[in-house]
Amino acid sequence: MEITALSLFTLIGVLISYHDFKNRRIPNILVIILLSVGVFFVIVQGCDFWTPFWCMLGLAGSSLAIRIIYQVSANKEALGMGDIKLLGALGWWVQPLEIPTFLFFAGLTGAIIGGLWILFKKEKFFPFGPAIFIGYLIFRLLKLDSSGNSGILCTSMIEQ
Repeated sequence: MEITALSLFTLIGVLISYHDFKNRRIPNILVIILLSVGVFFVIVQGCDFWTPFWCMLGLAGSSLAIRIIYQVSANKEALGMGDIKLLGALGWWVQPLEIPTFLFFAGLTGAIIGGLWILFKKEKFFPFGPAIFIGYLIFRLLKLDSSGNSGILCTSMIEQ
């Protein structure tokens, strides 16, 4: 079932990245689908429902706070609302103790994509959705164990 979940996540992430690169917008329907697939796998696996729910609220709330603080202090937009909703939906795909590591890889990927964007496109602002998606995939792939299990579903929740 983990392969199915990761495959669906990848398909949705590619669509999100395409739309964000092309239009600089992440369609709400894709975020809702990503959220719904995460909730579905949590329920099917019999996982604790509240842990990913709080992860969702924490990721969305903290990224919204970053957006507001940056807008007030620098008078510029740091994160788009699509990025905030995407991070919230990813709360169903990460466990509480995984959030800092996931955010590290998303930020690192964002710095690389942003640097390349500025270098080649000569624009200051770049779509961050693909960096979030690629950062999550890197994080998840680095967690693979010898059996091919990355803990995408309940296993890491049960162990914590």
